[in-house]
Amino acid sequence: MLDTVHLGVLAVDADGHDVLMNRKQRANHELARPKDVADPNESQLLVYGPDRKTLIPVQERPVRRAVLGETFTDYLVWLGDGKDQRALVTTARAMKDSDGNFTGSVIVFSDVTDLVNALTAKDDFVSSVSHEFRTPLTSILGYVEILLADDPEEPQREMLEIIRRNSERLLTLVSDLLSSRNGQLIVSPDAVDVADLVRSSVSSAMPRAAAAGIELRAETPERLEARVDSARISQVLDNLVSNAIKYSPDGGEVVVSLAQEDGHIACRVTDTGMGMGPEDASEVFAKFFRTSNVRRTAIPGVGLGLPISKAIVEAHGGTIHVDSTLGHGTTFTFRVPV
Repeated sequence: MLDTVHLGVLAVDADGHDVLMNRKQRANHELARPKDVADPNESQLLVYGPDRKTLIPVQERPVRRAVLGETFTDYLVWLGDGKDQRALVTTARAMKDSDGNFTGSVIVFSDVTDLVNALTAKDDFVSSVSHEFRTPLTSILGYVEILLADDPEEPQREMLEIIRRNSERLLTLVSDLLSSRNGQLIVSPDAVDVADLVRSSVSSAMPRAAAAGIELRAETPERLEARVDSARISQVLDNLVSNAIKYSPDGGEVVVSLAQEDGHIACRVTDTGMGMGPEDASEVFAKFFRTSNVRRTAIPGVGLGLPISKAIVEAHGGTIHVDSTLGHGTTFTFRVPV
């Protein structure tokens, strides 16, 4: 039965000796074998890290970690070299006897080469498009500044300010796409009244809420100071409030509340909209993810607001999570240290 599955399965005893290796794993082992070594030991196998070039130290390789009794899930390695190199995620579980003593481990190897290549191609595409957006946006902002410097009359000034604000927001989004791809997102904290940020975000969203038949309100203290990056936290608030309105197509209520809890500011955005099931909720912070319920509707979006919001909150040393019930609404809560 083990020889029929498409996963490599390896069982080792407590001393690290192989006790079982199925057909797929024998092929994986052959892939990792140096051409000039007939019977390699673990340290001689070609096992590389995510960059596909750096050999993983022996003590960090999946089999060695499993022999030491570690349990892990989806640990990515690359086996072999050249055009035949393959990406595998590895998972290990310890075996124990009736007395609870460690007797060995089972390690499973799953080939994810096509998936990794597809994700890399997607990231490269996002990076390329983001770079292409930078130049025209910078040009638009430059010409808007020139027009504003001529002191236009009030109606024109107001329209130019809208163009500038939205162009700056697009430029920030482009920068965030590039930085989140590279795993970097810079925040510059300063003393800020977060209650004022919440009220400003809610005020800006009032016209959209009214058009959608949604009652939108903020529940905040008069003042709540914290050291945060005001532009970034405003971006998080705008994303969460915008989503709450967007995913409440039948009207209802959206409440943005703010409080101080255990040395953190806690902000909750609660809606009575379409909600989502547990499976979709667990993936909601993944880049480009859209719930199955939303994909069946005409609601626009590309699935970038929440992962960027998560990156901003985590860059502040905070956390964000979601509670949702399909058909009964959603609450997003983020906390950052005061």
